[in-house]
Amino acid sequence: MRSFRWQSVANRIASDARIVPDNVLTDIADYVTGYTIDSALAYETARNCTIDALGCALEALEYSACTKLLGPIVPGTVVPNGAHVPGTPFVLDPVKAAGMQRTIYATSMTPEIIQPVLDIAAQNKMFTKPVDARTLIART
Repeated sequence: MRSFRWQSVANRIASDARIVPDNVLTDIADYVTGYTIDSALAYETARNCTIDALGCALEALEYSACTKLLGPIVPGTVVPNGAHVPGTPFVLDPVKAAGMQRTIYATSMTPEIIQPVLDIAAQNKMFTKPVDARTLIART
């Protein structure tokens, strides 16, 4: 039974039939590849968000709850021409490195960090109603 399932997967992978993406995905792809950003404020905001995300991630590395989840599958592994995980000595294959970065960012997303930001946004009328960080995190 098991070999049949693997054979079925191998047949599907070997097929050259292309899956047609749905309209939502094509709309997103068209927007991403065709939209021109001509606002200096948009670039400044994106830059600040990136710096903030990296800062939060680097702060998360101070906690063992985060660092114990990081590292290569085989300790000491270094992938030549791999991707560096910011704030760590790890150089891993790109997929594993992306997963590590996601883990770091997720660890930094605690209610204690997010709630003050949400409160400031609410004071500036960026939301129609107050948002609770615990509820927001539970949804993700």
